[in-house]
Amino acid sequence: MVYIVISMVVILLVAGAVVVYAAYPHRGRKVPAVPWLGEAMGRAADAAPVLPEEEHRDHGHGPLLSESLRRDTNR
Repeated sequence: MVYIVISMVVILLVAGAVVVYAAYPHRGRKVPAVPWLGEAMGRAADAAPVLPEEEHRDHGHGPLLSESLRRDTNR
């Protein structure tokens, strides 16, 4: 029973961190209540490896996702 409670608390903390990241640092804004958390998330995002633009293609099988989204919104 204790294992399940601890697991659920960890899951909720991770989900909360994802929501905070998507709402603030990912959009270039500061986290209002805990600025140190936003700074830490920003540093972690900057340290994460990112594929160059040409490697986003589906190995020649289709357009970039951003290109297909851009076409859909321009209709």
